[in-house]
Amino acid sequence: VIAGVLIFSLLINPLNKLSKRIGQFSEQQRGNTRGRKHSSLSHSLSQQATSPPAKDEIDQLQQTFGQMTAQIEQQFDQLKDADNSRRELIANVSHDLRTPLASAQGYLETLLIKDKQLSQNERLHYLKTAISSTTRLGQLIGDLFELSKLEAINVAPKFETFSLAELVYDTLQELELELKEKGIHYQVITPNHNLNVHADISLIQRVFENLIRNAIAYTPKNGRIVFQLEAQTNVTTDAIKISISDNGAGISQDDLPHIFERFYTNPDKSREANHSTGLGLAIVKRILELHNSPINVQSTLNQGTCFEFSLPFAA
Repeated sequence: VIAGVLIFSLLINPLNKLSKRIGQFSEQQRGNTRGRKHSSLSHSLSQQATSPPAKDEIDQLQQTFGQMTAQIEQQFDQLKDADNSRRELIANVSHDLRTPLASAQGYLETLLIKDKQLSQNERLHYLKTAISSTTRLGQLIGDLFELSKLEAINVAPKFETFSLAELVYDTLQELELELKEKGIHYQVITPNHNLNVHADISLIQRVFENLIRNAIAYTPKNGRIVFQLEAQTNVTTDAIKISISDNGAGISQDDLPHIFERFYTNPDKSREANHSTGLGLAIVKRILELHNSPINVQSTLNQGTCFEFSLPFAA
């Protein structure tokens, strides 16, 4: 009888421990939904997930449960981060949408109230301002929609082979009117026009458009924008390095780490003054992340800014 009791206890103890851990995990999840944290349990579960190989079926079950709980904890943390990002995005969007909407609404209401008291020039000024606000509102909504699509889990670039130099010239030609309005000169430096890359042509064109428009916004009249394409072929790298530089206002060292954040506001220059939605560089970064290409930026105040990234050669 004594031997039977000892054997039974040896069999039951691991099950009791597992049952206790399951109960603790269940309590932890209820606490998480109420905003409480149980760091000690998470630590013990992570230790359990990295324990030595299982000796028997019960030990194996304990390790499997530890791995499962660690994965659930990781997913729960990701959901919390996503929820915080969503709340922050909604707060920023509501602010940025409200500003142009309130401006357009205010000018249109003024036109209705003071219709007979306004001169033709004043009426025209109010209408132009209202149209400008609605245009900015449309740009912001468009950028938000595009960024949300790019951040979707199942998004994937449509890779194809194309000439990078031709895409650069096509993009500059589309933006030539904006460049001429500020008298900005541009230059394309490339060893040849047959630098073919393997990427999503529409997304890379969007990258070029956003970076050029960003350069136009912060480059003074009669400024300069330089596109440079450089082939990099060696043992570890087989790609084309792209750099887009300007001689504009530049970015302070304090602002550099934040310029790719959504709705980041430069305290020295308002986005409204430069017709920016605050999402252009965030879209650029996300597109290049989909191409596994990090983007670097170097800038000096009152001297200019240079953005650099690489794309792989077409096989």
